[in-house]
Amino acid sequence: MKKNLYALCTCITLLLCRSSFAQCPTKYYTLASTSVNTVGDGTNNLSNPDRLVDGNLNTSLDISSNVPLASQSAVFSITLTINETIPPSTYLYLKADNLTGVTIEAYNGATTIPGSDITIATKNVYGFSFFEILATQQVTGFKVTYSNNQLSQTRKFYEFYAGTPCSSPLPVSLTSFTAKPVNGKVVQLDWATSLERDNDYFVVERSKDLTQFETVARVKAKEGTQGHTYSFVDEQPYFGTSYYRLKQTDLNGTSSSLQTASVVFRSDSYGIFPNPVTDNKFVLRLDEPQTAEVSLYSTDGRLMPTQKTGTDEGLLMLKATRKLTTGVYLITVKERAQTRTHRVVVE
Repeated sequence: MKKNLYALCTCITLLLCRSSFAQCPTKYYTLASTSVNTVGDGTNNLSNPDRLVDGNLNTSLDISSNVPLASQSAVFSITLTINETIPPSTYLYLKADNLTGVTIEAYNGATTIPGSDITIATKNVYGFSFFEILATQQVTGFKVTYSNNQLSQTRKFYEFYAGTPCSSPLPVSLTSFTAKPVNGKVVQLDWATSLERDNDYFVVERSKDLTQFETVARVKAKEGTQGHTYSFVDEQPYFGTSYYRLKQTDLNGTSSSLQTASVVFRSDSYGIFPNPVTDNKFVLRLDEPQTAEVSLYSTDGRLMPTQKTGTDEGLLMLKATRKLTTGVYLITVKERAQTRTHRVVVE
């Protein structure tokens, strides 16, 4: 009897330890302004800053940092001002994929809140990292700084929100979720869990833009509370870049989003041809030739006027409306919730 009671207490203790922190948002915020600063070597790119305060824990602001040499480094910082004043003693969270090399500061107006008035802790839960922030002053904004000395690195920041430390464990602890093209015909989706409790089933959804999702599969949960592996094959994937979202529903009907994975399903790569360009005309390989936002810039940041001359499946024909001088130019393509930059040479 004592042994059984001890075993039961041990199980309860393990569950409580696993559940000492979880995603429990109580309020999302909207963005008033954004400013970006880069110091050091290499190139740094920022995409979708509004996603840090879009009320969606599964869409991300992405920082891509590339330094030419291992001995060099770059520091990238983004300052965001919130549309409202956050009261003192509010638990605030920043969700990310990886907080290595990342620091965060909070602001009260134009003043940085000093360390004596703020507590910042790092949490790692269910495959994600979190900053937990608790200030004794009101908060009006924050600055995220990323220092990179690892050649090419990317950091994803999903959401800044107010919340509470949860007291009950999530039904599923997800350890991985991947989407991979196979033989140019299908997309293979695989996921694994380390713990399942009262789990009923999973739903796999897909999207082109991380906004509109459609259901492609419902997968019944396996029995037992231990971890399991699952898989599903999408035989009719979207062409080009798309996104898959994994959701979970427990036995009482409560659903939650677990993770989103991206995949590129096409036979050729994104880019420009011909390259070098000799007659002010070129063709872009992309996903949405009708709706993609395309801009041509000189290396000193001047926007060069262009005109669309035609489209085909996955192709957009462009020409510069005035003669381009010999040199290097940059083309940015915004489509399907991402931004790509291509280098083009004009001879």
